[in-house]
Amino acid sequence: RALAKAIYALNYYQLGIIRNLVNSFKEQALSSIITPTVVVIYGLGGGTGSGVFFDFTRHLRKVLGSGVPIIAFVIAPCSGDDPPAKGCSAFMAMNELSLLLNAEYNAHVTKNYGECYRNPLNALIYLPLLPAYTKVGNIVAARREMDEMIVDMLYVLMDFDLADLLGGIGTEVGLTENYVHTLGMVKVVYP
Repeated sequence: RALAKAIYALNYYQLGIIRNLVNSFKEQALSSIITPTVVVIYGLGGGTGSGVFFDFTRHLRKVLGSGVPIIAFVIAPCSGDDPPAKGCSAFMAMNELSLLLNAEYNAHVTKNYGECYRNPLNALIYLPLLPAYTKVGNIVAARREMDEMIVDMLYVLMDFDLADLLGGIGTEVGLTENYVHTLGMVKVVYP
């Protein structure tokens, strides 16, 4: 996680590569004829996604403003992942997320360390990898299955009013200790 954060900072602040890409994305998103919704998907257990997630979404929020919803889908590790991914790395990432998503914690952190630590998300939903891993028994195949499920899920979610959906599952602003929300999808295929 620390190495990923350092590489991100180098590419954002010093080299400006990520900053330019974020600004380019902003131009495309804000010129859309429909209200855009940004969905950020990353793995919780490794170091790359959980290492750069907060900085990346913070920079997205800064350029997009408050009018564009940013939702995170976080893939939680399972028993088939390597030990660091299902151990200390995931634990540290969840602790960091609690400081963002728990409104009381985030208010305290923001007060002490500044507005740049304010929660940039409208919602964060955990997607457990375990059901896919249990189904296929292979971590590589489970990740592929998860990728396909997320694409299907995004297509399904496009048919819902976002405010109703998020309100219905309880991701409204002001969450305290009950900030963890999970979402799963069962795909039924008929012959």
